[in-house]
Amino acid sequence: MEGAAEERLCAEFRSITGADRGLAKRYLGRAAWDLQHALNTYFEGDTDPGSSVASAMQPPPVEVLDVSSDLEVIEENSLPPNLHSASGGDEGSLSLLCWNLDGLMEEQIQLRARGACNIIALHSPDVVYLQELVPPYLGYLQQRATSYHIIPADEQGYFTAVMLKKSRVRLISHEVIPFPTSVMGRNLLAVRAEVSGVPLYLLTSHLESTVSHTKERVRQLQQVLQRMALAPSNATTIFGGDTNLRDKEVSQIGGLPPGVGDVWELLGRPEETRYTWDTTLNDNLKLGGARSSRLRFDRLFYQQPLTARSPGPSSLPGGGGGGGVDATVVPRSLRLVGTERLACGKFPSDHWGLLAHFDLVL
Repeated sequence: MEGAAEERLCAEFRSITGADRGLAKRYLGRAAWDLQHALNTYFEGDTDPGSSVASAMQPPPVEVLDVSSDLEVIEENSLPPNLHSASGGDEGSLSLLCWNLDGLMEEQIQLRARGACNIIALHSPDVVYLQELVPPYLGYLQQRATSYHIIPADEQGYFTAVMLKKSRVRLISHEVIPFPTSVMGRNLLAVRAEVSGVPLYLLTSHLESTVSHTKERVRQLQQVLQRMALAPSNATTIFGGDTNLRDKEVSQIGGLPPGVGDVWELLGRPEETRYTWDTTLNDNLKLGGARSSRLRFDRLFYQQPLTARSPGPSSLPGGGGGGGVDATVVPRSLRLVGTERLACGKFPSDHWGLLAHFDLVL
């Protein structure tokens, strides 16, 4: 293989994994310069366990995320009454947190995981969408978040998950829909649930990363929207995740289809919640200077039930396609979480989390 092609593959491998150049070349060389094979090997840990390569790439072992010293467990009854009311956990509302937790970053992962769990406990959202989980992080959540059903899309490599508060949200079923042309093992996790008798169709994903995978990312966006179109006719659909989208990529497909709204746009495009990936403020990855960027990677899409839609003016806040009568779930507010630095000097993640509140119209 020519040097330029090798360097291109090394750059792609490094942009996805965060590995250094030497490690990237070793994995690609062992995989005969097949990028997908090299990525699979990297994330699955399929290498000589005693090698320096193995120690450099393995996700932190489960014992790194030791909960034995933690005094708090995410239990609904452990929160003061004022925090329950602040979380919006009453019968007339629905709260949802969407967050890429950056489980692939090993630095200070135990303290970052504890910080993220404390934020979840503080806000006590009814639904949580998580991206970039790794098995140790999942195990940590399973031990601490005992008041939630936790539904992972996988339990190997890195993956997404949905958490449902047991006291408020009833789990009906779930499925994992693969993206067949993904080179990063990405998929769509779909969960059917119910809150206060209102059917929900909950979707999360981590769309293909990096500028060089624009075509695949747009293809995955289209697959998400196709799945939303197939939602149960009586269910409110909420998709959320680390989309890695740029606005121009949404424009490439003609924008969101009628009946589907971007929650941030529906709420009037509040500037304080525009950027969920902001390396001018979040220095976890140490991307300073010219490499700093501010992007709206993490997004929430909302769709009324088919049975609540009809020709005519839209009931979505701020307008939008699809028309309709009163929706069963209506976006009310949006805020960023995880924006305060932990005592260890890091933020819980390199992404800010998106916390949304919806009103239930019964």
